[in-house]
Amino acid sequence: MNESIADLIDFTPTTSPPHVIEDNTIQIKDNDDEKEEEEEDIQESYIQSAKNTNEEDNAEPSKNEDNDVITSKDIQFVLDTISKQAPLDKTQIKQIFYGICSSQTSTKIHHNINSKKSGEGKSYILKLVGDPFPDSFISKFNNMSDKALYHLNGTEAVKNEKTGRYEELKPIIKQLESKIEELEEKIEETKDKQLKKSLKSQIKEIENEIKDLKSKAVKIIDLDYKAFIFLDTPNEGLFNNLMSLLSQDSREQIYVFTDKDNSGRHLQSRTVLLRGTPLIMTTQVVDDTRNYRFAEKNRRFIHVNPDSSENKIGEAMKQMAIKFGGPSDDFETIVSSKDIKKSKEIIEKLCRKLKDHNQKFIDNDIKDNGVKIPFASLLYSSLPTSYAWSMTILLRLLNYIGIITKVNMDSRPKLVDNETGVSYPISIFDDLKEALEIMKTASLSIRPYQQQWYDTVFLPAFEELGPEPNIKTSEYGTMIEKESVVGLTTKDLADKMSMQGNTASTAHIYENYLRPLIKQGVINSVKSVINGKENLYYPVNQENESNVSILPLTEDCRLISNKPLDEKNVLE
Repeated sequence: MNESIADLIDFTPTTSPPHVIEDNTIQIKDNDDEKEEEEEDIQESYIQSAKNTNEEDNAEPSKNEDNDVITSKDIQFVLDTISKQAPLDKTQIKQIFYGICSSQTSTKIHHNINSKKSGEGKSYILKLVGDPFPDSFISKFNNMSDKALYHLNGTEAVKNEKTGRYEELKPIIKQLESKIEELEEKIEETKDKQLKKSLKSQIKEIENEIKDLKSKAVKIIDLDYKAFIFLDTPNEGLFNNLMSLLSQDSREQIYVFTDKDNSGRHLQSRTVLLRGTPLIMTTQVVDDTRNYRFAEKNRRFIHVNPDSSENKIGEAMKQMAIKFGGPSDDFETIVSSKDIKKSKEIIEKLCRKLKDHNQKFIDNDIKDNGVKIPFASLLYSSLPTSYAWSMTILLRLLNYIGIITKVNMDSRPKLVDNETGVSYPISIFDDLKEALEIMKTASLSIRPYQQQWYDTVFLPAFEELGPEPNIKTSEYGTMIEKESVVGLTTKDLADKMSMQGNTASTAHIYENYLRPLIKQGVINSVKSVINGKENLYYPVNQENESNVSILPLTEDCRLISNKPLDEKNVLE
């Protein structure tokens, strides 16, 4: 191939109609012996791209004459419009935005927006990003009972034993009831006692059939293309039910539970079939490491931490004063209602496009991520194989690259299968760059504010300790006791934070930092030998003390890799 992947960044799409690859394997071969065939394949393939506008400030929406096209410039306009109301949370806004967009695909990216204190804006930012999305697929909850999920609106259906598929019950019942009406009319018309008896017998059989169908009916709740946004911390029982739903690989899951009947006096068995999985966004302040499913949740949900700096608080108060201190027109100085309306229109078209793209894969029973990431092998080879968490990091990175590519699919190269109509947008380096910026915190196994504390308080305090454990001596200098390890007490950490201008009690330090980090295997603790009422805390990995994240990134979010990218074979 003459083109390199780097060329795709500034490649401008042609205005001629796209062609498609006729080979069902959707491959572009790169072989010196088949150069002519390769050039023909490239000409037949639908490969187009446009310059990404991710680096543009205050981007304007594109003026593309095709109303169905959503360009990268349109996406940047939406992100810029949302960010005007939270200018210091741009990365967090991207995480939530791409997460909600993933609800319209088969690869959901679940997020947990958390903070160490209440009132730091976790619900605000989730609502800010979620509001422009269509209400047709987003459900916002402040609270939900454990079994509320099974009481959502659904369709009563029965399983066809011949086809194995579920069919809606209502039309079947209606057809049987029509037969009963016909038979009743015949009974009214005839005077033949034997015929009347026969007709009544038929009615009885149909009534029994209806009763049998209703007893076998299940309620199908379609969760495909749905997004559940919890603006408050879900209770533990509900969250465990949600985790059970997310942990299954099958698209259809049957749940049987007991519930009260319509009279409210008797218990009865109910069967619910949940089809698909929803996108889930939660908010949380409380530490949940005590939950027995914490490890599973920590793997499936990506942490998002709103900025809580003084600059952020100052900007928030400024916008509050403008919003609540005058007429609504004053807020136009922050963000115009015209831009908000335009953003909603772009998002609505984008969601429809993402859903249509994904549905073709479902209709053709194709189970993959729906994108082509040419540099995927480079990514997995950059992660250490000695950590199981590397698999989680790789999956998150690939999912972020995938959804960013899909969101920008009209400005990306594509591979299209002519027979099925499915298309594979090709990721470019701009997509990788944006994903890596997000992964700076999304790769963490702990909450971002806990990592910040670990890096700025705990490790510096630990490095100030001597190489040898503390000892207790007598008045004559004789050693009486010696600690088993070099470690910090909660008082040491409180003193360190005080020196940095942050006041915190020892109880606060333990509950918000030490205990969660011990639970997650970042910090170890032992009882002090000298003072049995205290514990000593030290890093688990003292050879690479700051290795909370194992994704090798530079300060400017560039991936560090020892493996060169073979650009000749990336599209094979």
